[in-house]
Amino acid sequence: MLPKEWIHTRPRLVMFMLPFNSVYKSCFWTHTHTHTLACKGCIGAEYDGSVVDYCFDDGNRQGPPTNPPQANNGRTAKYIGDGDFSGNPLSECQGDCDTNADCKPGLFCWQRDPGESMPYCTGESGGIDYCVPTSESPGVKLRMYWDNYFWQETYEEAFWCMTCTECDTPTVGDGWEGGCKDPPGKKCQEGHLIWIQRCRDVRKRFDIVQNSGSGDQIKVHGTNLCFSNRENRFLELRPCNKNTSNQLWAPMNNRGKFEIRPWVQRNLSSKQALCLSQLHHPKATEVLSMKECWLNIHYETNYWMEWY
Repeated sequence: MLPKEWIHTRPRLVMFMLPFNSVYKSCFWTHTHTHTLACKGCIGAEYDGSVVDYCFDDGNRQGPPTNPPQANNGRTAKYIGDGDFSGNPLSECQGDCDTNADCKPGLFCWQRDPGESMPYCTGESGGIDYCVPTSESPGVKLRMYWDNYFWQETYEEAFWCMTCTECDTPTVGDGWEGGCKDPPGKKCQEGHLIWIQRCRDVRKRFDIVQNSGSGDQIKVHGTNLCFSNRENRFLELRPCNKNTSNQLWAPMNNRGKFEIRPWVQRNLSSKQALCLSQLHHPKATEVLSMKECWLNIHYETNYWMEWY
């Protein structure tokens, strides 16, 4: 049996090494390179600046409640437990959720990094994720629309969302071709490109800005950076300017399924126009670029949707 002390090894190896009947059968992941989270039931680890993960006695670990969670009065965040709540969804400002399916209708799971604030709900620090009303969402994720498509040799539903990437050179294919990587702190900067990652791993949100009498803009939430069409090929982030034609897109009125095509091409046929997409069937770290709409339609990758 492993001692209840610091174990300097990879967390997954720790879990597999533990005997099935060990009382120390839970692994606490610190999630951070700083000291945001403290190890449950342990002392001395929260300020060592490491990402070491520790074993702890989970005798008091909370799981999904056997009784339906009671509605939370007010906006005070409340930790209910860990686990799969899809069969017994959490109410407003309750956690810890992992996916939107853990929350009641009209709510979504606000996933955040340790120490990050959350909208609407108050009173909890750390990295617990809570169910928040969709109406209170600060921006939305932009996800590839899926309708029983056969992607990557399977009909299983796929969740691919946009986020920014820092590249050595512009590319229209796989991220590695342009030396693309997650930017420091995953913070979007001017000149960054956009690629797709699994939605569960994406924190970046966007605003679709409607301009009266002209096209829509797509802005990185909380910034002044907008999608900009460069040379009808590359998509990059530039300071928002509604008077710049390469930042204007055909109106996206149906937020459940829409194309992202240039405003100046709004009346062209799919054979003539360009639309934002990626390479063939989607996979992680593919960079978005302008491609022929009809070809995207053929590959079933032409449409996007808002996602919480």
